[in-house]
Amino acid sequence: MPVNVVQQQLGHGSLATTDRYLRHIAPAERVAAMRAREWEL
Repeated sequence: MPVNVVQQQLGHGSLATTDRYLRHIAPAERVAAMRAREWEL
């Protein structure tokens, strides 16, 4: 999911705020989420 979409959904005024939250997600969870995503080519 693009970070700016996450930012909008969370209502953050700054990407830095969203980034701060996303850094607390375990790396294994991020990898699993990316692998599960269906990519459009």
